[in-house]
Amino acid sequence: MRITHLLAIPLLILTSTLLHARRPPIPDFTKGGKTDGSHDWVLGSTGASGWIYAYKHTDMARQILITTISADSPAHGKLKTNDVILGIGKEKFTTDARITLAKAITKAETKKGAGKLPLLVWRDGKTSTITLQLPILGSYSSTAPYNCPKSLKILTLGCQAIAKRGLKNVSIDNNLNALALLASGDSQYLPLLKKYASKVADYEVRGMATWHYGYALIFLAEYQIATNDQTVLPGLKRLALLSARGQSKVGTWSHGFSLPDGRPSSYGAMNSPGLTLTIGMALAQRAGIKDPVLDKAVKKSAAFLRWYLDKGAIPYGDHVPWTRGHEDNGKCSMAAVLFDLLEDREATDFFARMSTAGYDERERGHTGNFFNIVWAMPGTARSGQLATHAYWREHYWYYDLARNHNGFFRYQGSPVGEEEHKKYTNWDNTGTYLLAYALPLRKTYITGKKDSAAPALTSSQTNEVIDSGRGFFNDRQNDPFIYSKRPEKLLLESLSSWSPFVRLQSAKELGRRQNNHTETLLPLLKSKTNTPATEQPKPSASKRPRPYKSKP
Repeated sequence: MRITHLLAIPLLILTSTLLHARRPPIPDFTKGGKTDGSHDWVLGSTGASGWIYAYKHTDMARQILITTISADSPAHGKLKTNDVILGIGKEKFTTDARITLAKAITKAETKKGAGKLPLLVWRDGKTSTITLQLPILGSYSSTAPYNCPKSLKILTLGCQAIAKRGLKNVSIDNNLNALALLASGDSQYLPLLKKYASKVADYEVRGMATWHYGYALIFLAEYQIATNDQTVLPGLKRLALLSARGQSKVGTWSHGFSLPDGRPSSYGAMNSPGLTLTIGMALAQRAGIKDPVLDKAVKKSAAFLRWYLDKGAIPYGDHVPWTRGHEDNGKCSMAAVLFDLLEDREATDFFARMSTAGYDERERGHTGNFFNIVWAMPGTARSGQLATHAYWREHYWYYDLARNHNGFFRYQGSPVGEEEHKKYTNWDNTGTYLLAYALPLRKTYITGKKDSAAPALTSSQTNEVIDSGRGFFNDRQNDPFIYSKRPEKLLLESLSSWSPFVRLQSAKELGRRQNNHTETLLPLLKSKTNTPATEQPKPSASKRPRPYKSKP
């Protein structure tokens, strides 16, 4: 156990005033309440959008104010703007309105549900039940997204929607849309992908180049590997070497490429673009690009990122490890994919576990949660199918809420109080979400073309990792898994957890209780070895918090 990392607290959190924003009041729309002007949410395949009270998380939301309705959707002609959804059927919301609605949509889309979604709606002072007719997509399987006809159907509809709209300008979201088409393995999209790949091969950008080139590299390398299209190799090599030569002396990147002397040219180190650039360069190596400059850059970046192993989540830049959760805007998920490509078993195992335990953390992220959602499922998949399905059980509702009636997925954004600066609101997030549904096909490296370098988690290991994600929201006083309600024996056992977050939270709670634990702590402090994550002692099964029963 690494006792020296128990008190590591990231300094970055001190710079975010939004995290300390005053909690806004909860409006009652049936009594003239008003929104706070924050963004609304896609309401799944209903085709409607609505404002929902969401301060950091949404467990207090009990009403949904309808704000927009698509003309060609199930909600058209049924719902009206300014309608207020109070519940499902004849029952009012008694828990999180957004999650409850999402799960009702999931249920309605099954054959048994017959596509019928009954909503309890308040309109002009009167309350009635209005039933929407949704498309029937079937049920999620017990292993979803693996061996799941519904997941495959959603992937097919989403790819059709992307292809119909087309891939025009090269952009981060279009690179992900193109990657989703490639990950589908459907040959009908190859002409479109070939045309787009030629644009990416010639792509040049000055501002924020590190962000754009990372995703350009990832798509172009995956495309070349999948199709063996030799015409894109010069462009792939150019982008890979530009990226490699733009690395700082210590193995990082910033908003732009570094100066000739190795210093960042703009701002400081930023791990999010650094990770995608390194993933792209590692994929370029697999596509056959050979150059000592490229090899050196990948090794240097990997060495920098690997330092965070067993210490915490990979942070914003060259900061101390992020210990406020298991994930910091998708960077642990990215690291799981990267170290899997590099065949690093230990690092893949740790960062994939961090990704899997981060299911409750995906809605936050610096300037929004776009990158958190992009990498969530690909990173988690490195822990194996059992872990991926366990993660999916926790978070499938978010995917069903973001999926519109026409096959597209819209960017949902972070709740008020998180680092939401309303970025990416106009981005097409379809490819972002479809990567999750493409995992079972294993057509690209991002979606698991090769076997994971890490061993698949067993059932008991999966439960342990999912348990580690419990209690993230420490202000949910009715949550039986928050640390203030955990017995001391479990807290002491948790000091040897594989999870840095669990270790820190357990230590902080023990400190608040001010009891004498000297006899237990001294042997830990005297220990000269660091127990690997795969060999960590497990908390007692009888005392360990168990997963919620939340099957789709």
